[in-house]
Amino acid sequence: MSIQDHARIVNMEYIYNCNDTEALWMLRMKRAPFVRLVQMFKSRGLLEDSIHAVVEEQVVMFLHVVGHNQRLFRVIHKTFKRSMETIIRYFMQVLYAVGELREEMIGICIGAIDGTHVTARVSRSQSVAYRGRKQYTSQNVLVAIDFDLKFTYVLAGWEG
Repeated sequence: MSIQDHARIVNMEYIYNCNDTEALWMLRMKRAPFVRLVQMFKSRGLLEDSIHAVVEEQVVMFLHVVGHNQRLFRVIHKTFKRSMETIIRYFMQVLYAVGELREEMIGICIGAIDGTHVTARVSRSQSVAYRGRKQYTSQNVLVAIDFDLKFTYVLAGWEG
């Protein structure tokens, strides 16, 4: 077993065995919903284990990119010890799988949707994660509402 394979296995074991708080930081979801999501992809045949990566790792790489706003796949390359080609291939496959669940997972909101950054007061140790484009700490807040004010959905919690 190569050093990269060993590092990859250790990284994935850490993710599998972490507590919900750590999972939330890494995956932006707790462990139970992550397991259900992976099972849903597998049971519907949307994703399959390959000789290079199991479905769990494919989904973890995807969640790491979208959950941490990682535009550069090089960061994922270093973390998961995978080639850029492999990361991009699995990212696209998981993205397609998520799209296939759109009818069930993504509610339809006919009306208005707005995302805005609200100034956030956080400890100095967390300030880097909450730094936005405008160089001040902020939290992204997404609001969806219909024009009759019958439905409101607020999603807050993503930094920066």
